[in-house]
Amino acid sequence: VIEVLADKGARVATGQVIARIDPKDRRARVSEARELVNQRRIEFNAAQSLEKEGFYSKTRLAQAAADLEAAKAQLKLAQINLEKSDIQAPFDGVIGDRMVELG
Repeated sequence: VIEVLADKGARVATGQVIARIDPKDRRARVSEARELVNQRRIEFNAAQSLEKEGFYSKTRLAQAAADLEAAKAQLKLAQINLEKSDIQAPFDGVIGDRMVELG
């Protein structure tokens, strides 16, 4: 947590940012996941070409396709986590307990 924007007892509105999580690590994970997707796409394309020429089995092609889809899912999860760096109030209310501190 790099910033706490609402103290105990503060009134908050729906969507108001009440805390921020440091996004540096999350940005790095998105970048890493993007590169993994690129690598898996190259591997899948190579597997597809080799399978068409009879040098690769259908099971190995299926594994390359599964690896590519898994990498895409990992990228999506990393992007979602990055988007959740700003913690927002889910509804109008008053902060009863503040369960986070800086650091």
